[in-house]
Amino acid sequence: MGERRTIFLGWGRGTGKSHFLRTVCWLRVAEWDGKLRTKAQEPFRGVRIAWLMPARKQFVDVHGASILQDLEPGGKYGFLGGKVNRATWHIDFPGGSTLMPFPAADANSKTARGIRADILVVDEGDDVDTSVYDSVAIPWLSARWSLGEELIAGTPTRGRHGLWFRTLKWGRLGERIRRGEAVPDLSPEETKAYASIYPFLATYVDTPETVDPVAVAKAKATTPPSIFKREWLADPDSAEGLVFGDVFVESFHVRSPPQDVTWTEILIGCDHGTEDPGCLLLVGVIGHGNDATAWVIDEVYESHRLEGWWTQQLKRWTGWYPNHRFYGDPSRPGTVEAYRLNAGARVQEVDNSIEDGINAVADRFVIREREDGSRFARLYVSPKCVNLIAELGKYRRKADPRDKDRYLEDILDRWNHSIDALRYCLFNRFDPRSRAGKRNTRSLEERSS
Repeated sequence: MGERRTIFLGWGRGTGKSHFLRTVCWLRVAEWDGKLRTKAQEPFRGVRIAWLMPARKQFVDVHGASILQDLEPGGKYGFLGGKVNRATWHIDFPGGSTLMPFPAADANSKTARGIRADILVVDEGDDVDTSVYDSVAIPWLSARWSLGEELIAGTPTRGRHGLWFRTLKWGRLGERIRRGEAVPDLSPEETKAYASIYPFLATYVDTPETVDPVAVAKAKATTPPSIFKREWLADPDSAEGLVFGDVFVESFHVRSPPQDVTWTEILIGCDHGTEDPGCLLLVGVIGHGNDATAWVIDEVYESHRLEGWWTQQLKRWTGWYPNHRFYGDPSRPGTVEAYRLNAGARVQEVDNSIEDGINAVADRFVIREREDGSRFARLYVSPKCVNLIAELGKYRRKADPRDKDRYLEDILDRWNHSIDALRYCLFNRFDPRSRAGKRNTRSLEERSS
């Protein structure tokens, strides 16, 4: 821990998360209980701990028996002298320290909004609304005398849309900053804030000393796969049904293209849109054949634009790269023909096989390992392509209406505009399953013979 630090524990079941949270609290009490806090307007003694959990009953069920065992006379932390009010589960220590559990559902009360604390524990954090965390819990640490320490823990029940993944994302940004990496578009205050967030991920595999392998094997055999991944492997995408959740890793695949590169090929993908966004993607290729590496260099992503506007956007790229290949959504052949005539697009035939196209994109995202141990993929995305990056984190399969933890093979028709443009390129240029790809491959072979 440390003052003004946030520790994120993305730990799955069996890793000792609950024990760890309690232990940190008892050690902080041991350090501070009885010490005079003179920075406060009204000086007091000890440390103040606020524990936020979805429901009070959940706090009692998970921690109640262990708290009593820890703090009873003769218990491991009995020397702290903590007294537990079993009605409210507030804990008072003789040197002025307190631990106060708050159910998140009640945290909007005036009393909860007015408290101040040194340490905030957010347990089962993804079951706590981010609005409660942001507007109620964070101000608890706002006093100048506060240690400002946070512990956020739990499993990812809201996928990429809850407090769990948000804190993990911020923590990964903090890791980059602490490594000395320059992160653009951040103010000094934001840089300092993100640098204070430390993420730690762990599963039962990392803690064999605390987990019975027989129990894990039984859980794996009897639990639906999505629930097992979520609860035991702390996999946020298991709660989402994300199409690219197993292969797209933002921290790995999002990187700036190499400087001063000579592209072997340039591909342009196009998905039409009016009310829904349309999209153009500029893709650079290094190398040849299936072993080539593709980089999504740039994007144009807009709604409510007419054909003439898109033609002007496209003409910039076709002017820069006259030998490009253009892969347009085949649902509007008239529009594709207009781009050929008016923007100089070198139109290629497009096979619009959705699942095959998705598999082709996913295959290029797969992280592989070289003989020297270094890792690589065959597809990367520039940080400039914010809409493509966002869609890769949202594109998902339909949930089974009869089982919320099961996902169907059908894919939701949303968050797919830039992804469609990408699969038109990659599937039709490189994948032999594509009819157009087969023809392209034959023509290249013929030219090389």
